[in-house]
Parts: sequence; structure tokens; C-alpha cells
Amino acid sequence: LKSRRNLSPSTIRRMVSYFARHEVDKKGRNYGNEDNPSAGYIAWLLWGGDEGCAWALEMKKKVGNAPDI
Repeated sequence: LKSRRNLSPSTIRRMVSYFARHEVDKKGRNYGNEDNPSAGYIAWLLWGGDEGCAWALEMKKKVGNAPDI
């Protein structure tokens, strides 16, 4: 994303899978604690946070099951 290159459909699907698997991290201790953040919170933010999750879901709607080119 930082390089602003196109992502393959499989990469977008992996991003959506990551966010789905780690949604439970939001229930963990110190999630959202800016002073002592949990590892899950840090990872969520590094992947783009709630905005990254929303973006990945929107992109998945567009690419569907398209194969990588």
C-alpha cells in the first residue's frame, strides 16, 4: 500500500481474512490502550486499523473471486 502499487485479488482476500481472524483481538486486555497497547492492538493498527479493514472489505467486493493476473 505504501508503494501505491496495485494489489492482487489474492492479497486483498488475505487482508480481509487477517482482519476477520483478528477481530477478536478487540476484546483483549489493553486493546485500544494508547499508554500500554496490546500486541493485537498494535498489529491491527499496523494493518491499517478500522479504516484498513473497511477498505479491504470494499476492495474484496470489487475483485470477488477474480484470479491473480
